[in-house]
Order: sequence, then C-alpha cells, then structure tokens
Amino acid sequence: MKIKDGLPLNPLDEPREARVARGVALLDEKRPGWRTEVNPDTLDMNHDWDCVVGQLYGRFIDGWGPLGLTTHQTQATRYGFDAVASLYMDSDQDELNALTEAWRAVLTTTPAE
Repeated sequence: MKIKDGLPLNPLDEPREARVARGVALLDEKRPGWRTEVNPDTLDMNHDWDCVVGQLYGRFIDGWGPLGLTTHQTQATRYGFDAVASLYMDSDQDELNALTEAWRAVLTTTPAE
C-alpha cells in the first residue's frame, strides 16, 4: 500500500540506501559540514547518543526539532535515522545494525561535489 507522496506505507519497505540518502540530503541542508562531526568508529544506530543524530545534537530526540522532524519515529525511519515500521512500535534491531553499516559507508566515502 502506498501513501500520497508515493512512499511505502511502511517505511521499512523502502530500500535502506534510499532512506539513508534522504537523511544525508536533509543533514546537508540543515547542518552543512555534519560529516566532520560524526565519528564512524563510534557510530551505533542502536544508541540515542551514538547514532548520527545523537552525535550531532547530543541525543537522538534532541535533533528532531533542528532537523524539522515531528516526534513520530516513523518519520525518522524515512530518513534512515531509525528503524520502526509504524508509530508506537519498537525499533528493528537487525535493521538498526544494518543502518549503522550504511551510515558508516556514507561517512567513509567522499561526497560528490
């Protein structure tokens, strides 16, 4: 089932790389230079303070406002910042581990100019 903007109803049905790319674009827009502030060696999307948003803003939830996200974790999932299928569900641990690797790949690759 699709929602109005053409994205899958369940954000985890969209390829991980597409979600992370959307997150990269959002960070590039809202916090230029963010890549130099995130340590790929300590990156862990399972933890509020060691995830991409946590490393930038102190805690995962503290970055939602500056990034223009709502308090719905499913929205954060659409940007590759979390791994929940729908509101009020727990994050998918295997997906969080895979997101950690996807974000590390982004951080260790030179961005296109």
